[in-house]
Amino acid sequence: MIKSIPKLLAMLPVVLAVSACGVAPKQADYSAFRNSKPASILVLPPVNETSEVNSTFGMLSQMTLPLAEAGYYVVPVAEMHETFKHNGLTTPTDIQNVAPAKLRQIFGSDVALYTTVTDYGSKYMIVGSKTVVTANAKLVDLRSGDELWKGSAFANGSETGNKAAAASSACWRRACCSRSPTRSPTSPTTWPG
Repeated sequence: MIKSIPKLLAMLPVVLAVSACGVAPKQADYSAFRNSKPASILVLPPVNETSEVNSTFGMLSQMTLPLAEAGYYVVPVAEMHETFKHNGLTTPTDIQNVAPAKLRQIFGSDVALYTTVTDYGSKYMIVGSKTVVTANAKLVDLRSGDELWKGSAFANGSETGNKAAAASSACWRRACCSRSPTRSPTSPTTWPG
């Protein structure tokens, strides 16, 4: 029995390595997204479920660049914001309740990105602080109203140098996909009749 202990200890790393490879991570289903072939994205203001008042615009300011770098036409944030403001919609909840067909009619985008920020800001501890950002998002096809993708992402200050903007950018880069666009839509600035 004592002679077999070294053999068992020698086999332990192999057994642990094989058992670690036995569980495959669940892959997200991107088939609806690929079939939709979106070229343009309307990024709606995130709904804020945190106590941090700056989370909506802090997150929104970091969301469009990764999507544009991935090759999509992204409706400019200022244009989107002013269009909603001139038509009496100023809160992210009201904006996200607009029907997909209406968003398509106004902005001409293929898809819209609906986001909810569930954690944002610095957490102070005895010795230091940590900046965290957590968001849930879904991508909705404005042509059909179907949900193409749904996911969530998390980033903290230890990954990003302890800045909320960098954390929200890192959080968002984890959640976005890449594809090259094929067209740019027209974008009226007022609600059609």
